[in-house]
Amino acid sequence: MKKLIYIYLNVLFSLLTIYACKPKDGYIDSERFTLADFIKIDTLHSQTLLFDEPVLRPIKSLVVDSFLFLINFQTEYQVDRYNLVTKKKTGELISFGSGPNEIIAAIAISATDSNVMVFDGQSRRALIYDKHSFCFDAEPEPVHTISFTDYIDNILMTPDQQIISTARNKDLKKISTFDITGELLNSFGEYPMSQRVNADTFELSGAYPCTIGYNPSNKTIVAGYKMVDLIEIYDESGNLQKRIHGPDGFYPSVKTINDGQMRRVSSDQDSKFAYSCPIIYNEDIYILYSGKRINSEEYKSHMDKLLVFDKSGNPKRAYHLKTPIFNFTIDDDGILYGITDTPEFQIVQMQPG
Repeated sequence: MKKLIYIYLNVLFSLLTIYACKPKDGYIDSERFTLADFIKIDTLHSQTLLFDEPVLRPIKSLVVDSFLFLINFQTEYQVDRYNLVTKKKTGELISFGSGPNEIIAAIAISATDSNVMVFDGQSRRALIYDKHSFCFDAEPEPVHTISFTDYIDNILMTPDQQIISTARNKDLKKISTFDITGELLNSFGEYPMSQRVNADTFELSGAYPCTIGYNPSNKTIVAGYKMVDLIEIYDESGNLQKRIHGPDGFYPSVKTINDGQMRRVSSDQDSKFAYSCPIIYNEDIYILYSGKRINSEEYKSHMDKLLVFDKSGNPKRAYHLKTPIFNFTIDDDGILYGITDTPEFQIVQMQPG
């Protein structure tokens, strides 16, 4: 009898401990913040950047030295190259196709001190180029190609030639790292825990898609969530350093659709769009924020807020963008180049103070 009572008390204690550790409201291990926590709140004006040839249909951007590279959507060449000093178009790079040096659908571009990487989301291949060749040659050829088994939503390359990505694989965690051959090194990042969201692993993967950035100075990885206003910072080993929830403090609102052949997670009428495009400049984290309901008239996939945090995730500056954008890049002088398609595709230039 005493043994049964002992077992009962142990089980009860364990259950109480688990319950106590669960957040009653909010996410476990998270800190709440609002716009009032930013040291500076300002409006950021822009001017349209005019080149000798108009931009086509850019969806992603990258500044490398004095060159602006734009990934295009549904065009003959995947990447256009512009000289930011002369304002001239200097190249049309990587033709559309399934050949060894061609790309079907470029979805990401990143650079290190010596290389530029362009990722084909359709063929799941990363083409790596010598940086000087990519900036100056008419037809740069990749020096290395990496093939991946899984479909990948976000991908970037670090200065020590590691690949960081979010791969769509139920056996992998949120963020995965690979070596230059495509060999898996690490997979980390648990889905945020909250009593507000009760779902299985499949539904959680659809409720918590994220975009990623990398800080080479302290080798941290920044994850900004799309369907909830959460930002996370991980160290190079994959340990969670900080999780912040704000500025509005909403939760993902999704539904599971099963037509008998395929099961998928989709946004519902209450879904909001949160963060996109985290970029590290001078150790600060720059990230676009929306907070708008996806099915509202005011939502057009453009974001009119730019939030800036220090490398530890503490709020610093918040900007209201007079020209909403959906992607941006920053040069060495802190000048921001954003993509907008209102009223037509164009590049706008801003300089946060």
